[in-house]
Amino acid sequence: VLEVSDAQTPVIVNGTLDAPAPIRLKAPRNGWTTATYTVLQTTAEGVTFDFDEDAPECYTLSSTETDGVTTYTLAVTVGDEAAVELPDGVTLAVDDIAAVRERLASARQSASVINVVGSQEAITLGLDLGLQPETSLSEDGDTLTARFALPTLSVASFDPQSGIVKVKVVPPQGASIAKDLVTGILHVYGTERLSEAMTEIESPQIDLTAYRGADTSGEVSLTVSLGRKTFIRVIAGRVTTTETTETE
Repeated sequence: VLEVSDAQTPVIVNGTLDAPAPIRLKAPRNGWTTATYTVLQTTAEGVTFDFDEDAPECYTLSSTETDGVTTYTLAVTVGDEAAVELPDGVTLAVDDIAAVRERLASARQSASVINVVGSQEAITLGLDLGLQPETSLSEDGDTLTARFALPTLSVASFDPQSGIVKVKVVPPQGASIAKDLVTGILHVYGTERLSEAMTEIESPQIDLTAYRGADTSGEVSLTVSLGRKTFIRVIAGRVTTTETTETE
C-alpha cells in the first residue's frame, strides 16, 4: 500500500508498481474546496484507489492511457469550510466571516477551525482596513488562531491650502496590510475653531498608492474641500461615533 501525505498539494504518488496494488489516499485539505490533480502515472494494470476516514464528500477518478502508461486523475470536492469560532459577545455578519476565511486562506494549511481572538471593534476594523492578523497553528494542525488587535491611526500630514490629508495606519504587532481598505471606512471631520463642533466633510477623494503591501505601515492620501476649516479629525469605522484617531 502506498500512502499519500496531505501535506503535498497537488498530491502525487511517487513509486514503482510491478503488480496491481491498492493505493490509499488522504483527502487534500490545505484550505481547498475543489482540486484536480494527477494521482499516479504507471504501466501497472489493475490499480485501485480508496480514501482514509477523511474522504471528501465527492470525487471522480478518471484515467487515460498513452503509449502503455496510464495516468490517473482525481477531481475532488471537499465539502467542509473552516469553522470560525468567535469570542464571547462578538457577532460578525456573514460577509465578515467569509472575509476572515479569505484573509486567512494562505495560512490555514490543514486547519479546519479558525479561532478568532479580539474585540468586535478590532476584528471589524482589521477587516475594513485590509489587515492580515497575527496567526498561529496548533500542534495538531487542526486549529488556526487569528489575533485581531486595534491598529494605530494618525494624521501624518495636513495641508489646508491643497486640502490634502495623509493618514498613517500602523498594524498591531505581528499583523500586516494585505488588502486595500474598504471604501467609506475613513471619515474626515473639520472645524474652523476648536471651540466649535466638528462637521463631517463629504466624499473625500482617496489615494491608496502607498497603502497596500506595507508590513509596518500604510499611508492613505485624502483630498477634501476644507473651505476655512483648519482643524481636522479622521475616524475609521463603520459607525462614525467610533473614534480611533486624535485631532490635529
